[in-house]
Amino acid sequence: MQREGSETPEDFFIPWDVQDRSRVLAQNIELVLKNPSVREQMGIKGSKKVEKMYLKRHMYKKFGEVLYKCMRVK
Repeated sequence: MQREGSETPEDFFIPWDVQDRSRVLAQNIELVLKNPSVREQMGIKGSKKVEKMYLKRHMYKKFGEVLYKCMRVK
């Protein structure tokens, strides 16, 4: 089980691991700057992730699930 915020490139299509050294990070930033398709894919995946995690209806659903779990009779 991954903790929140520990996405890997395969999970989120980020072409680098955020824990890499600065040289590798700089090379990958350059890659993103030079490749519009990579930027587009990152934007699409990022938008989907935000919708999935933070839209109001999703937050209400999650909140409802938490309340349901808390109020269950064991």
